Amino acid sequence: MKNPALIFLSVLFAAGVAAGQEATAGFKVGPLLSFGGDEAFSSIYGPQDFIGLKIGLFYVRRISAVFSFQAEAYFAIKGVDSWDYHLGSDFGQLNYLELPVFLNVGTADGILEVFTGPYVAVLISHTPLEGHVWTSPYNELKTNDVGACLGLRVWLRNTSLELQLMSGFINILPHYRDPDLGHYNTTLALLIGYKLLGRSDGGARLHR
Repeated sequence: MKNPALIFLSVLFAAGVAAGQEATAGFKVGPLLSFGGDEAFSSIYGPQDFIGLKIGLFYVRRISAVFSFQAEAYFAIKGVDSWDYHLGSDFGQLNYLELPVFLNVGTADGILEVFTGPYVAVLISHTPLEGHVWTSPYNELKTNDVGACLGLRVWLRNTSLELQLMSGFINILPHYRDPDLGHYNTTLALLIGYKLLGRSDGGARLHR
């Protein structure tokens, strides 16, 4: 079976080539901070913040000098560190294929953008629940996640620097006995991007 991430990314780049001046495409990479959450409501033992990584590609379709749509695909390493006085320290690593879609609102010169939109994520692999002490082996780990993103991006010709705050809507680790306990993916990423296809002189100039 072909890798769905590779298929999706290939489509993004093919669309970027076909769209010409109205579209750009490239890649992004950077550190990802997963927040441990409130211990009082967590199904994880002593949840602590976890540092991971995001790497992937993006495709932007411009609809005006200010607005554009953006589709992205990432390999995202999320998770949580765990510490308990009796059980000791451990971590639960969650590896996702993450697919967000954004609406970008930028300045006329194309330098500054704010963006927001939904995302879906598919769990590819994870630290086992059995044989580790980061959570109870009786809990259920969901294989899908859905959430929303809010971010800020700065462009300097072909290079971008951005912050992405993502919040999941799904309790991905419900407790097997207590429905009030669980875990939601909440992350903050600092990403560097680079355009591989498309113009580098700002959104406003595409419509002059």
